[in-house]
Amino acid sequence: MSKEIQIFIEYNIKSSVHYEYEKLMQNVIPMLSEFGAEKIEWYLASKQRYIEIFRVPTEAHFYALKKLRTSKHHTIFKNFDELVEGGSETIKYWALRNVSAI
Repeated sequence: MSKEIQIFIEYNIKSSVHYEYEKLMQNVIPMLSEFGAEKIEWYLASKQRYIEIFRVPTEAHFYALKKLRTSKHHTIFKNFDELVEGGSETIKYWALRNVSAI
């Protein structure tokens, strides 16, 4: 059984910041790869709701990335606090491990 973890991140951005958000994501996606993320996908679920889906090698990677993404001091990730409706505290994170038989 693989220890690989599937990550889902969901949030709503403010209606007036679409351009700034998309520009930020151009920096976020390559940064995720630097932290071991693979198969990175980025979806628009509704007018303002976005979902990121990717895989990381271990649960430790998930917790490290979550800590970085919630930091108000990180050069890139701190910007989510201004762009996300309700601030970065409202971002939802899920880490799922596939336990089904292969």
